[in-house]
Amino acid sequence: MGGSLSCGRSSYAESVQQPEAKRGNSDQNGKDSKLPATQPRAAEIPYVKPEKSPDEDEDALVKETSTELEEEHSYLDGSSQWDKRRAKVKAKAHAMLALGTGKELQGVLGSRKNMLIQGALSFIPAIIQKQMYADKIRNELVLNEHSTEGVMVHQGNGAVAFVDASGFTALTERLAVKQEGAELLSTCLNAFMDPLIRIVFAYGGDIIKFSGDAITILWPYEEDGGRMAVLRAATCCMNLHSELHNFDTKVPLGEGEAGNVTLTLHIGVGAGMVSMLQVGGIQKSYEYVIAGEPLAQISIAEPLAKSGETVLSNDAFLQIEGDVVEGRDVGRDDYRHVESLNADRWTYDTVKATAKATEEQSPIDAAAVTGGQIVLMRRFITPFVYSKLEDPAGTSQANEMRVISIFFLQVSGVDVSTAEGSIVAQKLMYRLQLSCRINEGTVNKFLVDDKGLLFLCGFGLPPLIHEDDAGRCIHFAWQVIDILKDLGLSGRIGITTGNVWCGMMGSKSRQEYTFLGDKVNLSARLMANTDVNTLLVDETTMLAAASKAGIEFTKLQPIKVKGKKDKINIFRPVTPVSQWGTTNNSFALAQPSDLYASQILLPWPVRSRLYGGMSPMYGLDIPAFSALRKIIQGGIQDTIKGALLLFAGYPGGGKVDMVEYSVSILTAPKRNLTPLFLFVSGIGHSSKFLSNLTLMQNLIQLMFGVKEYTTEVASFFQELLPQAEFDSLPYIGLGPKGMIDPHMQQSASEELQEHAASACARTLERCCERFTEKGLLVVMRFSTGSSLTPDLWSANFWRLVSAVGRIVKQRRARIMTGEAIKPLLAVVASREVPLDYSLILHKQCMELNPLTNWVKENGWNLQIEKLSSEATEQYVHNYLQVLRRCLYRQGMACNQGDLRRKRRGAPSVDRIEARALEVGDRIVARALEVGDRIE
Repeated sequence: MGGSLSCGRSSYAESVQQPEAKRGNSDQNGKDSKLPATQPRAAEIPYVKPEKSPDEDEDALVKETSTELEEEHSYLDGSSQWDKRRAKVKAKAHAMLALGTGKELQGVLGSRKNMLIQGALSFIPAIIQKQMYADKIRNELVLNEHSTEGVMVHQGNGAVAFVDASGFTALTERLAVKQEGAELLSTCLNAFMDPLIRIVFAYGGDIIKFSGDAITILWPYEEDGGRMAVLRAATCCMNLHSELHNFDTKVPLGEGEAGNVTLTLHIGVGAGMVSMLQVGGIQKSYEYVIAGEPLAQISIAEPLAKSGETVLSNDAFLQIEGDVVEGRDVGRDDYRHVESLNADRWTYDTVKATAKATEEQSPIDAAAVTGGQIVLMRRFITPFVYSKLEDPAGTSQANEMRVISIFFLQVSGVDVSTAEGSIVAQKLMYRLQLSCRINEGTVNKFLVDDKGLLFLCGFGLPPLIHEDDAGRCIHFAWQVIDILKDLGLSGRIGITTGNVWCGMMGSKSRQEYTFLGDKVNLSARLMANTDVNTLLVDETTMLAAASKAGIEFTKLQPIKVKGKKDKINIFRPVTPVSQWGTTNNSFALAQPSDLYASQILLPWPVRSRLYGGMSPMYGLDIPAFSALRKIIQGGIQDTIKGALLLFAGYPGGGKVDMVEYSVSILTAPKRNLTPLFLFVSGIGHSSKFLSNLTLMQNLIQLMFGVKEYTTEVASFFQELLPQAEFDSLPYIGLGPKGMIDPHMQQSASEELQEHAASACARTLERCCERFTEKGLLVVMRFSTGSSLTPDLWSANFWRLVSAVGRIVKQRRARIMTGEAIKPLLAVVASREVPLDYSLILHKQCMELNPLTNWVKENGWNLQIEKLSSEATEQYVHNYLQVLRRCLYRQGMACNQGDLRRKRRGAPSVDRIEARALEVGDRIVARALEVGDRIE
């Protein structure tokens, strides 16, 4: 995320009431007008109070343009963003009123709105736009996991072409090493895609999907039974060959190779019944997909076509047998190579004339689009891309070379073109989309071929960037395997990590956001080579996930894949196996430190240098760090009586460093508090009781020294807990049979969830009283931070925080009155602390607000703010030191700048510095990114 761009609506329109009839036509007067060149910019003109009443003209102007403003920015969520936007509009209204040019504002807003609409329409195929226009896709119809209506949005006959362009991978690899590689690659792609899309539109084709370096195109049948649709499809393909085959990119080949990289085409065409589906629904985000017999046909026809050829299935060829000239034998009787048009009947121009097509394929009139329709279009566009549509240069600025983790999934056994299959597809996509959003990845493609369903996801795509994206991708894969098993499906997964081109594929008329590169192809090869319901990863992913996420791997025998000269190393991540009943807990099990152990065992990869980590946050002048030192060191005698420290801030700001510092001080020999960790990553687990389970597991281990639910443990809980709390234990995951059915768990009432939190708090207090020497330090860290987590884990996490906090507060009050009891302290770290617990629980049934007020009164709430410029520079310096240490660990030692070789072939100092400079820009960008995210 980073967090995900939210997609709700602001309530600003409530302040400007307008009739519904007027809202629908409010944009008709919006013209692309500009201020006279002789006048200064509005932002530079001081406000001059008009002669009329002070606010009448201003309010009238704001009211007049409020509908355009609401529609144009309906994707914004959050009062702060909307207030800023409204303030800008009012400021401009002031200035224009002073100039007497208030009507110009309407034209400016209208122009920007049209730009937004035209851009949004370019991401949606015409067949989907028609269903939106026909009200088959509408805002009121929101899909969920169990939806049966609204999934199948279109069925009809059509001709389908699959245009595969070879050479993009080689082009990407050649340009990836150049400093301006992303810009050069974008230029090459535009030069190739612009004429391709014009040709397709000229023949009446509807581009459905950009599948990496391939395009799927649909020609719906007309009343003639399909002959003209197939003829246009075949003619279009032959025209593409004549215009774009062996396209010279002007990019030289590699060393020792003469000439430039060229792009070549080979195409397959099928015909028959097709179905269009919309699936998903998480955060109002949907994917559309085309399915049916033509998709199976083109998946066979396209590989049969050689470079520069078009091959048709018999279902397509027999429609136009007399209109084309058949070419070579492709080795199958049911597929035909088409060489050219029958010149006695047709030419390219006469076939084009039958299409009556223009470059503008949208059936929706942009000038008549309402705010509701903009929101509807938005469901098929990723929030990051949608945010760029306002700016003419926005989409092009999204093109870049980027290191991401690529997830490729193939699912077999589902025919989504049937009613039954479409329901399965919706269940699968909804749960897959939910899991991907939870792990903060992006679903980029959903496709159908002869082998089943294909899903392409990316981790590390903007704005969702994390240091552990490779680990998140693997956790997501484990979740997907569980989903497939639950639905009775079979799948294969391949994961790779590397530098790929990410950006807009296509033209202003039709485009999609995608990513290209060798790593994308390799993930598909790994997917094809793994066993059913398993995954394979490449070496880069293995190294990244092992170091950042602590995942273990098994190295398999190297394999030979298409496109690689040598065999490649492959690895399979070791799925975490729980020792608690039947649950599959993929989080790190916290290990409470032995009271007499010399070193505390942390349940996450260490960050701070106190525990041997190499955090770049070390020594930075951060106010939250200074406040923490003052609380813990300056007021240790007061803190030790009981405190609840709340650390909040975005990833990369230093929360983990602060937690580790707190643990190191509060568990020092003089204090001797026993640390107990509740580390909820949320990644790789779907239980809403994950927080409760983690805490209870560690309490049982601390009190009884066992990792299973024994008779002794059951008797302890039976004696300690009231019956209602004892009955909640199976929902948490404690009991002879482990975790109960997940569906029952998800349906647990709020009252039952309250009992579960109380059971944990009561057990914690008993542990503090009887099983520790001087007291207990509970470290509660919640690290997922996805925008979806409030619906899944964070509710019960904050229930638990509230329950633990009440005990901390009560015991502190007793100690302050002189009662000799053991103290209980808690350290809580999360992205944010909810100010209103009802935002998570949907009703105020907790006491978090009074608790947070108590924390604020004592100065224990520490919010990490944006890094200052000095801190950013220090961050970069520290990061470079980390890099140097990493190089040292690879076999180098430095002494006052002189390199002492520890083994033959160790790099020189110059090479060390050169490597540091290579990554310098990336490090600075990362530092600035950390600063920007922590605003």
